[in-house]
Amino acid sequence: MDTLFYPKSIVVVGVSLNPMNLGRFIVSNLIEFGYEGAIYLLGRRPGHLFGHPIRTGVDEIPKDVDLGVFLVPAKAVPDLFEGLAGRGMKRAVVQSGGFRELGDQGKALEARLVAAASRYGVRFVGPNCLGLINKHARMAVPFVPFRDLWRTGGVSVVSQSGGVGVSYLYRLVSENIGLSKFVSIGNKLDLDEVDYLEYLARDQDTDMVVMYLESFSRGRAFFDAIRATDKPVIVHKANRSALSRGIAYSHTAALATDNRIGEAALRQAGALTANDMQDVVALVKALSMPRPKNSKVAIIARSGGHAVMAADAAADAGFELVEYPKSFLDSIENAFENTVISRQNPLDLGDVYDFDIYARVMEEACRIEEAGAVVMIHEYFAALESTQSRRLVNKAEALSRQYGKPVALVMFTDDKEMAQVKQGYDYPIFASIPQAFSALARVRDSGTGQAEALVFPRVRQRFERAGQSGLFDMLADKGLNVPKYALVHTKDEVDGVDIEFPVVVKVLSDKVVHKTEAGAVRMDISDRGTLKAVVHDFIERFAPGMDGGVLIQQQVHGVVEAVIGGIRDPVFGPVITVGLGGVMVELFKDVRFLLAPVTAAEVMDALKSLRSFALFNDFRGRGQADTDAFVDLVVRVAAMFANTPELREFDLNPVIVGQKGRGAHIVDARFSWQA
Repeated sequence: MDTLFYPKSIVVVGVSLNPMNLGRFIVSNLIEFGYEGAIYLLGRRPGHLFGHPIRTGVDEIPKDVDLGVFLVPAKAVPDLFEGLAGRGMKRAVVQSGGFRELGDQGKALEARLVAAASRYGVRFVGPNCLGLINKHARMAVPFVPFRDLWRTGGVSVVSQSGGVGVSYLYRLVSENIGLSKFVSIGNKLDLDEVDYLEYLARDQDTDMVVMYLESFSRGRAFFDAIRATDKPVIVHKANRSALSRGIAYSHTAALATDNRIGEAALRQAGALTANDMQDVVALVKALSMPRPKNSKVAIIARSGGHAVMAADAAADAGFELVEYPKSFLDSIENAFENTVISRQNPLDLGDVYDFDIYARVMEEACRIEEAGAVVMIHEYFAALESTQSRRLVNKAEALSRQYGKPVALVMFTDDKEMAQVKQGYDYPIFASIPQAFSALARVRDSGTGQAEALVFPRVRQRFERAGQSGLFDMLADKGLNVPKYALVHTKDEVDGVDIEFPVVVKVLSDKVVHKTEAGAVRMDISDRGTLKAVVHDFIERFAPGMDGGVLIQQQVHGVVEAVIGGIRDPVFGPVITVGLGGVMVELFKDVRFLLAPVTAAEVMDALKSLRSFALFNDFRGRGQADTDAFVDLVVRVAAMFANTPELREFDLNPVIVGQKGRGAHIVDARFSWQA
């Protein structure tokens, strides 16, 4: 990949003297950015462009060129690619469109291109892409004309769309965010997002990675690549609408849209996910400052209205308002005369117009040990307060560096002034109060820095194929906690059942998915006579579809009905679901997805993020649930699912989580196997 991003020689294929020739723009970009390596031009007609001769034959290009950039009709790409590869070309960028996006003919061209690349060991970007930029190497090969407006920095951008990528580039310019590398990846025929992320994770010139993706080529490998890096990774995932999966066998499949699993995988891996470009830029700004040390924030505002808005935004983002020490408030108030200042957090500066006092207040707030972050909301009139306000930017930057905590500036002024301020300073400036608090909170809570090895349980067991009649035997044999049970097929067998009352009776059948709605489950049966009557009724009503018999199960009571589900996603592999179970799983859909296997910490974090997690914690006197037992069960089940590739999907629902110390019991289960 170094050869791709740091080539010492480049051949541009598809150059002509036509003023609108796109290859011409590639060459002009190399010159504009100050590329110092050798540049060779290949076209159909001879001539000179920007002082470089246009050569007309592959054999005229020197051997062992580091990088070939192709922008010719798709049908011409495979032969030209193979010709240059045969002369030692090491890497390539295929910008040409007209491949798989145009049907079978395009796919045939792709096959020829891949065969040539494989034959000569050439890795390539694209096809159907914009190209790449490396500010640190002063190299740029997009086919749209650029002026070199970007500050050299540490943000690298990977974009599946060329157009969206250009939009990101210009947003970085407008915010004066330093660019390291940019790559438009196109159809991902060879190199994909995993390759780029693995490289950028090692790249000493990259501090954080922004990725715009519309699909995942290798979901599990991408997950592993994010988890393996300690650099922040921001993913803007588009194409997020749910795809129909038909009639789902399990609750898990019904809930697991492509989008939910993808977002869950990114979150579990430690990526920061963004919904739009503004969201991405806000996260980049927040990551450019020290991470908040805790969830307590000190807020300073020039306007009472902004102070109220900030308090709301802080609460929405999960921040608490740090209590200002009396000494802090007294020292500030003593410096003011005839002011209207509120002695609380947020601190309303009221009628204070002394910018030196603003700087002092920011510093005093930074000195408060309990404050994990400081947010200053500053509205000003550019015609009168521009110079003083700009000094506040320098002060905020110095304080953030000195105290090792974010000092976030939210500034409101006219558009022209704001643009000039952003262009004049490297320090991030927010233009929205909610955006600032949201970005700070997500950085605070993010999993970046997870490069340390995760310890997974050494569960070597796997699930075994079993029909409905043998399912609970299989679960029990694996050491999973199930209530005492018996299986009968006639009412006369009830007399031989040794079980304690009360009991639950259920029909076991692949044809009866929702037992409650079908009237195929009865609870609170307290005597043998009633038990026989219920069994007889079930046999009479469900005989044609009752392929597993009737299950008599000792009734267990608990604090929470939970669900553990699993689905084998085509992109990410084994995925499990945890959340509120029973019939509530369909009503509230309060579940979380995790890629299996999982650690106990991952499961606990997922549970704590549920809206219903309060039910586990003595909600209204219900008792403290045995959360540890449930977490342990999830970890074991996830590991067994990962070890059983032929298991397509399953539901353990409900799992009755008892009071603390009483465990978690699987009381119903459904398994679906590969044919």
